[in-house]
Amino acid sequence: MEQATCVKRAAALINEFCKSKRRSFLIGISGGPDSVALLHIILELKAQGQVEELYAAHLHHGIRQSADEDLAFVRDKCRDLGIALFEEQINVPELSAKTRTTLEAAARNARYSFLERARAASGASFILTAHHMGDQAETVLLHLLRGTGLSGLCGMRPATGVLLRPLLTTPKSELMEYLSLNNLAFRVDETNLEPCCMRNRIRLELLPLLEHEYNPSIIKSICSMADLLAQDDAYLDLLAEKALEEAALPSCGYNRYKLSKLEKPLKSRAVRLALEKKGALYDLQRGGIESVCSLLNAKTGAVRALPRRMQARTSYEALFLETLPKGNAEAFEKPFLFPGETETPAGRFIASWAEELKLGEGAAVAYIDADELSCFKALVLRRRLPGDRFHPLGAPGPRKLKAYLIDKKFPKAEREVPLLASGCEVLFFPGGTVSNSLRVRKTTKRILRVEFLKNEP
Repeated sequence: MEQATCVKRAAALINEFCKSKRRSFLIGISGGPDSVALLHIILELKAQGQVEELYAAHLHHGIRQSADEDLAFVRDKCRDLGIALFEEQINVPELSAKTRTTLEAAARNARYSFLERARAASGASFILTAHHMGDQAETVLLHLLRGTGLSGLCGMRPATGVLLRPLLTTPKSELMEYLSLNNLAFRVDETNLEPCCMRNRIRLELLPLLEHEYNPSIIKSICSMADLLAQDDAYLDLLAEKALEEAALPSCGYNRYKLSKLEKPLKSRAVRLALEKKGALYDLQRGGIESVCSLLNAKTGAVRALPRRMQARTSYEALFLETLPKGNAEAFEKPFLFPGETETPAGRFIASWAEELKLGEGAAVAYIDADELSCFKALVLRRRLPGDRFHPLGAPGPRKLKAYLIDKKFPKAEREVPLLASGCEVLFFPGGTVSNSLRVRKTTKRILRVEFLKNEP
C-alpha cells in the first residue's frame, strides 16, 4: 500500500531537522483530529524504523465539561497503542485571571510549559505538535491584524529549539482524508466551532471569505509567503547576531554607540535579539523595543523599565539589560566624580585627595589607588544588580557580590546601599570593603579617600 502524502510530508520535515539527534519524540495530543492523525503518522514512521521512541502528553485545561471525556479518550488510545502517557490538569481560567492574560494565551503558555516538563521527564529529544497549513495561515493573519513586523509574517517555524511541527506543510484536508481512510476516531472541541476569539473568527469567517471571494488557494499562498519571508528573516537575524557580537563589552553590556550606527531595520533587530537573550522580550510590544532603541543615543544613566522586573540602562558608552532583585529599591545611576561630591537617593559620596592611608575610620570610608581607579571606564554609583562581581580586599579572586554579602551576613536592608562600579565589577561597597584591585600599595602615587554619608531617616 502506497504511503499517504501526509506521512511523506511529515517524514521529510523530520529528516530535515533531526539529522544528528536521537529520534525520541513526545507528542502533544488533545484527542482532536490533528493530534490523532499526527500520533498515527509517527507510529507508521516508527514501524518503518524512522523513529526510536514515542511518548504522548495530554493537558486537561479545566475549561470545558467535556474535557474529562477527552482525557478518557486519550488514555484509552495510548493504552491500546502501548504508548506511555504523561498527563496533567490545570485550572486555566484561574491562571488567566492571575496572570491577567487572555484565556487563549494562558492556555497556550500552560500547555507549552507542561509539554517541556513532560519531555524532560520522558527523556525525549523533541516535542511534536500537530500544527498544519491551516494553523499557519491563521497565525499569519492573526499577526497581521494585530500589527506585526517581518518575523510575525513568517508565522510558525517548522522547528524551534526542541519543538517540531511535522505537519506544518500539510493541508488540513489531507489529515481528514488520512483519518477517514484509516477509520480513526477523534474528539471534537466544540469551542473551536464558535466565533468566540479572533483566531476562531479568522478560521470560521475570514479564511472562508478569502477563499470564496478572492483566492481559492489562499491558505497555500499565505504559507508560501511565510516560508519565503522566513528565509529573509533568518538572514537578517544572522546579520543582527554578528552586529551584537561586535558590540558586546567585557562588562556584560553592549557598546550602544556601535549599535546606534546600524541601519534602522538591523538596529531594532539587534536590540530585539539582545532582549530575547536576556528573556526580556516576552510581553514586550514593539513600542517597548523602540523605547530601548532610543537609549542608544540617550544620556548616561537613562533607564527604561521592562517586563518581568527587568530594566535597560545606559552607562557612558554601554547599554545594560538587567534583572532587578525582588523588592529592589528605585533604580538609579550617577557618574562618579573624583575629586568631588555625588548625590544619590540614599546619600552622598565624597571623594577627596589624601596624603596617606588611615585605618579605623569605619566601613563607610575607603582609601583607593587613584591611578588604578582611572584605568576603569564608566565609573558610576548605583544599586547592586544581578551578575555583579566583587574582589574583596585580600581575597584570592573575584566572586559574586550576592555570595559575598551572604557569607558576611549583611542584613538585607544594608545590601541596598549605593556602590561604586564599572560595568558588572563592583569597586567599593560601603559597609564592606574596597576592591582588591584598588588597594593602596607602597608604590601608590595618588590616594583617593571616598566616604559614603547615608541620608538621615
